[in-house]
Amino acid sequence: MGTTPTTPTYPLPISGIMLAGITLAQQSATFDPTQAPKDWVDPSKAALPPGDPANYMVFDPGSGTEVPLKISNAVAATANVPAIYPPYTPSPATTPATLTCGGNPSLVLPVPAQSLSTLGQANALAAEIGPALGLQLQVTVWNQPGWTFNANGETRQQFMVFAGAVSGNVGNLLAAKYANGVGAPGSWSLNASNQIVWNAVPVPQPGPSTPPEMPFPVRALLPGESFQTAGLPGIWEVVSSSSFDPDAPATAGQVGQIQTDLNLIKQFLGING
Repeated sequence: MGTTPTTPTYPLPISGIMLAGITLAQQSATFDPTQAPKDWVDPSKAALPPGDPANYMVFDPGSGTEVPLKISNAVAATANVPAIYPPYTPSPATTPATLTCGGNPSLVLPVPAQSLSTLGQANALAAEIGPALGLQLQVTVWNQPGWTFNANGETRQQFMVFAGAVSGNVGNLLAAKYANGVGAPGSWSLNASNQIVWNAVPVPQPGPSTPPEMPFPVRALLPGESFQTAGLPGIWEVVSSSSFDPDAPATAGQVGQIQTDLNLIKQFLGING
């Protein structure tokens, strides 16, 4: 049995006419900031001579038309996506825990939430750092001499990992490891003072000289289709003369869709009301 063709529902976003066979990529093995960011791949070009040309049509929002794009098969078959690592914050990011001075009970200081961690985090970090440094790290709760830790409902502790003179606060070590985002590359080592340190590896990101993002290939317009601005600068969509009459009154569905789009735009721009 044949496949029933899908009838386009207009208006279509530009992504609705993406060329068949093109796939989107959320990440790439590496990112080259000297080349245009590119989050799409044409798998059909992977087995072709890498230096041969691959020709496409892409949508140009400046002119509102399709324009040619000529790249190599190697470029077409690979993505070039900047790595994005989610930011790290202790969870919860605040704590009711305090420290009371033994010699002066009226002196009460807040405990930095970053210095707190769970036992699970401490054990996992010890198992990670220990082999990397050739140490058998143990986990303990740190108690500052002359001060009393008041949990006040806090379930985390100021856990430490240590082996002899080597030690480190688990919460602070996690913050150092994730300073460039959770999952950002790096390695553990000991500095000259025998302190555990995280050596972050620079992650290439787009810079002032990075070319503009490469648009994805699109198919040719079908008979009756045309490009139309969607009401905002640089935003376009595809409409069809057979299903769209600019002089006809808007339907309830169209009005509802416009209101939904406006709400999303206002939410994105942080506009209330």
